[in-house]
Amino acid sequence: MAFRRYIFSLENLLEVTMIVITFVLILCDLSEAPQAVRYLSASALLLSWAEMVLMLGRHPKLSTFITMFSTVSLNFLFFLTWYSSIIVAFGLTFFIVFQRPVPATFKEARLKLIDIANKHEKVKVSLLSLIIRDQARIRLPTTSTILRRKACSRPS
Repeated sequence: MAFRRYIFSLENLLEVTMIVITFVLILCDLSEAPQAVRYLSASALLLSWAEMVLMLGRHPKLSTFITMFSTVSLNFLFFLTWYSSIIVAFGLTFFIVFQRPVPATFKEARLKLIDIANKHEKVKVSLLSLIIRDQARIRLPTTSTILRRKACSRPS
């Protein structure tokens, strides 16, 4: 029973997984799969840092901090799993609400850029009129008017 508990302990499973990943990275020819090398290297790095945290947890002065960290992490994971469906629902809702059609042509994209620049220029002009305290319409040669003139003058 004690041998089985030793083999299947978290620390030993981390070490065995890290050793297997390291042997795969060293001994196997993964030159055709650079993405797999990247993922395996990142996994080995993460597992080695987790192993280091577990080793530092054995030190008497650091063990209380590791215990607090693990307790807070477990509470956060419990909270996150409990509310993950609500988080996903909000994400999907915002994706549906704020989804914009992609401009099909370069001309549509250019006109969309002009509209965005025009909105920003209107904000600048209204702020400028508030600063000057003049209610008259201020007409400045701004970026949006220059872009609009160029867009309208070009033949499609």
